[in-house]
Amino acid sequence: MNKLKCISILFFILIASCKENDFEDGKVIQKYVGKHVKTVLYQIDYGAFGSNITLCVFNKANNELLEEIGLRGEDELPKVDSIVNNKIFIHYNFSSEIEGVKNIPPDGVLLGEALIDRSSLKFEYVFTNVYFKSKQ
Repeated sequence: MNKLKCISILFFILIASCKENDFEDGKVIQKYVGKHVKTVLYQIDYGAFGSNITLCVFNKANNELLEEIGLRGEDELPKVDSIVNNKIFIHYNFSSEIEGVKNIPPDGVLLGEALIDRSSLKFEYVFTNVYFKSKQ
């Protein structure tokens, strides 16, 4: 019984430690506030191995962490564009031969558990690539 209590307390501390302004050694790269939820994008630097992005989705009313997913972040950084109901729209600016807005398959940018089992996600993520050549 004591072991179970100890594990429960440690688990609670771990969950509570993911706060909006303090996530691992991550640097906040964007905050987005929707009607009922808010998102924070953190860039986690792994030194020679590059960096990844962690997207945390919080309940706006009580700051409860609802979901956390890993995203690619080594070439371009993602940006949250909007949140509509349970859909979160995110774009990248990858270089491309074709200008315009194109959908990115989730497998191209998701990392970790979100990539392995998307059926367990609470939110639907829509990824696009927005690329326009600069006119000089």
